[in-house]
Amino acid sequence: MLILISPAKKLNIEPIQSLINPKKINFENNLISFPKFLDKSEILIDILKKCSPLMLSGIMNISADLAELNFERFQIWSKNHESYFNNKPALFMFNGDVYEGIDALTLTSEQIIKAQKHLRILSGLYGILKPLDHVQPYRLEMGTKLEFDKSQNPNLYTFWGDAQTDYITEEMSEYKSHSRIIINLASDEYFKVINTKKLINNDIKIIKINFEQNKNGIYKNISFLTKYARGLMVKFILQNNIKTIQDLLKFNLDGYSLFTEHSKQDNLIFRKDN
Repeated sequence: MLILISPAKKLNIEPIQSLINPKKINFENNLISFPKFLDKSEILIDILKKCSPLMLSGIMNISADLAELNFERFQIWSKNHESYFNNKPALFMFNGDVYEGIDALTLTSEQIIKAQKHLRILSGLYGILKPLDHVQPYRLEMGTKLEFDKSQNPNLYTFWGDAQTDYITEEMSEYKSHSRIIINLASDEYFKVINTKKLINNDIKIIKINFEQNKNGIYKNISFLTKYARGLMVKFILQNNIKTIQDLLKFNLDGYSLFTEHSKQDNLIFRKDN
């Protein structure tokens, strides 16, 4: 089983040593890995370094202050993550609603190691990340339109091509056939970079998880609540050593339960009333 999630715009840039309990998590042994596609990340950074804060504000649809901040981040970004001063494991760097749901600081060392094996983060800059891959602060959503060679790379989706899909396919080739399952907890913006047909052709099953919340008697997807629920689902899988879909159906955190009437084998719906 492999779980896919999106990154977050909100970051926690405090040093990891100030956040974790060294008696609980062995920092030196457990929190060292690096992104696989740094060569491709460097290509993107070279483009982003040439963008002025005003240009970044326009293409990213962000404020002038955020544009200036990310301009400075791109200027000091270094491919040499191993020695660079401000890198940090992705699971602890990202700090949005999904990651609040995961609440990585409450996980045990064993659960974090399990996350390293079974959790992947789709990224506009890094392509795909393991939770403990060290990343530098950045903002680059998958839907951002950069000035590529339009004949070859008109957007980030074509820039990344099948890189993430091939990476996942290779990883899942080591799984037993009944365990070749993708749990899709990523947003549509990020998940559509994945070539689903290629995964299916390699006997990999994809299960999408949807969350609905009751608002004035109507069940609907409320964005920030759904993001938080995605994180809770990740936490549930890690803390309960979930290995099968049947066990996944038991998800019950924060008042959610399976809505069996509309759920399908490849599209599970969980609802909560309050």
